[in-house]
Amino acid sequence: MKLWAVDSVYWPGKLVNAVPKGWTMPSEAKKLKIGVLAETVFEMFVKVVEHSNGGKSYLGFCIEVFEKDVEVLGYDLPYKFEPFHLSYDDLVLCVGNKVTTNSIFWSIF
Repeated sequence: MKLWAVDSVYWPGKLVNAVPKGWTMPSEAKKLKIGVLAETVFEMFVKVVEHSNGGKSYLGFCIEVFEKDVEVLGYDLPYKFEPFHLSYDDLVLCVGNKVTTNSIFWSIF
């Protein structure tokens, strides 16, 4: 029986010296946009803080749980939060009516 020299394994996503984790492969895909209600009643769950330099911070229990879940996944999930400037009732109506536009993003927050 002959032994053959095997070259490096080239995984999809241009991984050369690493083995992929999970079902997804690294890609140049767009980030997952997660809509966050900008005005909420319970700020301990989610809160959007707008800074004077134009930046935004997303705080609260729901944000922390989401970020911890992404960390536990074991593979890269590019995402970004987007403030959603409608009421919670409007958000529910949009989801119920399956409204999709570039300016509206969905989430559980």
